[in-house]
Amino acid sequence: MKIKFWGTRGSIATPLPDRMKYGGDTSCVEIITHEHREIILDAGTGIRRLGEAVMGRKATCKGGALLLSHLHWDHIQGFPFFIPIYDPHFTWQVYGPYRIDQTLEDRLKKQMSDLFFPVILEEVSSTLEFIGVVEEEFHLGKTRVIPRFQNHPQGSYGYRIEDGGKSVAYMTDIEHPDDQVPEETRTLAKDADLLIFDAQYTPEEYVKHIGWGHSTWVTACQIAKACNVKQLVLFHHDPGHDDDFIDDMVDKAREMFPNTIAASRDLEIEL
Repeated sequence: MKIKFWGTRGSIATPLPDRMKYGGDTSCVEIITHEHREIILDAGTGIRRLGEAVMGRKATCKGGALLLSHLHWDHIQGFPFFIPIYDPHFTWQVYGPYRIDQTLEDRLKKQMSDLFFPVILEEVSSTLEFIGVVEEEFHLGKTRVIPRFQNHPQGSYGYRIEDGGKSVAYMTDIEHPDDQVPEETRTLAKDADLLIFDAQYTPEEYVKHIGWGHSTWVTACQIAKACNVKQLVLFHHDPGHDDDFIDDMVDKAREMFPNTIAASRDLEIEL
């Protein structure tokens, strides 16, 4: 299983010179499974560059699965700029939180309506299949995906991806209590080879952002330790944090959980 970070930032893209090490694009993580299946986690602005890479692999890639944690702007704003959805060569399964009042397709249509974008969703030429996610596991080929609902305004989903004997837990946009490890957290993170966890705030910043739906690097380390994670990746960096600030967060985090890194621009990890 190969993982690449195309977008690491939270809230809004920050293409500034002092943020290039850890990246300015919003959330997008690519996984290539042992069957060479394409799995994309979130469609922030980072998915635009990923789309260019996918187009260069047309000979071996016919599509894949896009797993949306939720539909807040920073996690879908790159979707209309994902060039492979405009190519009939590709087929994409788009997974996202189920809602009883509106389908996933209808919600994405609003983003790509003529009120906001020059191309409406019905005009894209790839094959798109929309699947509402609930807390039931599903399979992408031989890859097992376990979704769990998370604490975030309007909710979000974390995903555990098990492939070829390895596991990745993707837990962004989660406001997690410091003093407990709920069952759903253990389901996603227990014994994971890699935990990608929302660490938008320092503990001092979090006090001013209670209820905003994000966690701290301290919480990320606590979860990694409690769930026997092998490696922790701090993710969803605040737009106000420059590279030096995140360097300092990583140094502090390693005092709690030594095998910690921060998601950075184009970081690649192979499990």
